[in-house]
Amino acid sequence: NQQKPSADQVGLQDGENDSGEEVEGKVTPVILQNMLDAQSHKLMAHFQTSISDLKKEIQAIGDRTEHLENKVETHAAADNTMLTKIQQLEAHISSHDNKLADLEDRFRRNNLRLRGIPESVAVGDLQAFATSLFQNLCPDLPAQMLLLDRIHRVAK
Repeated sequence: NQQKPSADQVGLQDGENDSGEEVEGKVTPVILQNMLDAQSHKLMAHFQTSISDLKKEIQAIGDRTEHLENKVETHAAADNTMLTKIQQLEAHISSHDNKLADLEDRFRRNNLRLRGIPESVAVGDLQAFATSLFQNLCPDLPAQMLLLDRIHRVAK
């Protein structure tokens, strides 16, 4: 049960063959060739459309990839900038730590060493003992002038 191709599909007028002779209900090699050519053109058009769509998708992926690569480069540059800034700040902090330690050392140069404080005086009582000692040594010195930042025992 074969279907007869339409006249539009084969490019012939109804009832003609390639030589112009009428053929009733028969499929000739020319008709088959015309059908194959028509089908081939349809397939080629479909393939070209598919290939064109794939090219567009590949281009879109390439564009997105390029955009992402640019973002990664931007973030890497920002990361490097921040890393450099962090290193500069760490060096700055280290410099300030050294200066602070130097100032603390200079401040301690005005310390007094008291010898002969009995071991029986507890560490918590050292400040009261020293205040009492200075008030006995300098009775005219007002208590407000006597400032002690800290007091501690030194190892022997």
